[in-house]
Amino acid sequence: MIKFGHLFLLVAVALAGCANDPDSPPSSSDQVEALKERVRELYRQARESGQQVPKDALEWAQQDLRRLGDWEYKIVELPREDSESRQARLNELGSERWEAFWMKPAGSGIRVYLKRRSRSWLEKIPLSQLRLLWPSGGGGVE
Repeated sequence: MIKFGHLFLLVAVALAGCANDPDSPPSSSDQVEALKERVRELYRQARESGQQVPKDALEWAQQDLRRLGDWEYKIVELPREDSESRQARLNELGSERWEAFWMKPAGSGIRVYLKRRSRSWLEKIPLSQLRLLWPSGGGGVE
C-alpha cells in the first residue's frame, strides 16, 4: 500500500524528470513519459485557471496532493418563507459543487451547512498510473 508521503515522491520523481530504468520495456518508458507530461499539463492548467500556484511545480504538486481527500465547509443563511429563492440559491451553490448536509432553523431563516471536496488537480490521475513513476527496486513500499 502506498502512503501519502510516497504519492508526493511519485509526482516529484515525474516532475524532476528522473532517468528511466534502462531495464524497463519501451512501452513502460513511453507510459512514464506520457504520465510526466500529463502532470506538467495539469500544473499548467492549474496556473492558467487563475489558481494561485507556486512557481515551482514540485511545491505545487506537494500542495495539491495534500488536498486529496480534504473537504471545504461553508455555512449560509437562507430565507425561511421564500422557498423559490431558497431553492434557487441552493441550486446555485450546487453548481459550485457545494452539497447541503444539514439544515436547521436560525432566527428568521434557515442555516444551511455545506461541504465539498477540495479541488485537487492530481486526483485526475489514477493511483495505478502514478505508481508507474515509482523507481524500480524501491523495495517494500507501505
